[in-house]
Amino acid sequence: MANNIVLELQNIVKEYQLGDNTLRVLDGINLKIREGELVAIIGPSGSGKSTMLQIIGLLDKYTSGDLKFLGKDTLKYSEVELAKLRNEYLGFIFQQFNLLPKTSSVENVLLPFYYSGKKNLIEARARAVSLLEKVGLGSRLSNYPNQLSGGQQQRVAIARALMNDPKIIFADEPTGNLDSKSGAEVVSILKGLHKDGKTVIIVTHDPAIAKMAERQVKMFDGKIVEDSK
Repeated sequence: MANNIVLELQNIVKEYQLGDNTLRVLDGINLKIREGELVAIIGPSGSGKSTMLQIIGLLDKYTSGDLKFLGKDTLKYSEVELAKLRNEYLGFIFQQFNLLPKTSSVENVLLPFYYSGKKNLIEARARAVSLLEKVGLGSRLSNYPNQLSGGQQQRVAIARALMNDPKIIFADEPTGNLDSKSGAEVVSILKGLHKDGKTVIIVTHDPAIAKMAERQVKMFDGKIVEDSK
């Protein structure tokens, strides 16, 4: 199982129409990501790395090419099926945390459960509490985001990403808004998730963060210019 290809991109192109001009953000991307890998997608601002994350995270459509998720062409999925795939198989960690401001830590973590259609709230709440304890927030279960530090908010976001036990974790600049100590804690958690067998894909412009990965995919001007272990 560990060698299974979970994501395969073949000649992926992403273009935006800006008036009379066409902006090509991704230019012929070819990439395979295997189950259990820890991959850093690295590049300067404007290199296309965040756009690539949006596409491999099934959040945005590509202009041309082929994208397979778990061996199936993503164009064959309806919007409803794609939403279900994201909820069941993917977990997202964003630079801005994206927590609901008037909602406790536990309730923020429970959000993916509410969208899943599952019914056992007691079991789900117990899992949410367990996940928050795992990231060191067992004493902050009832706190709202404005009562938490940036690092604590990001750990809530990580617990939320894990709520439905996804196959793949996507982290978009996960330490971008954090101080060095909090950033190191988040990196440690991500490395632990990889050790537990999760596929972890990190988008970053920071070479120090990228060094934690077993594989680095470097992007420039919408192309992959290096793919190394």
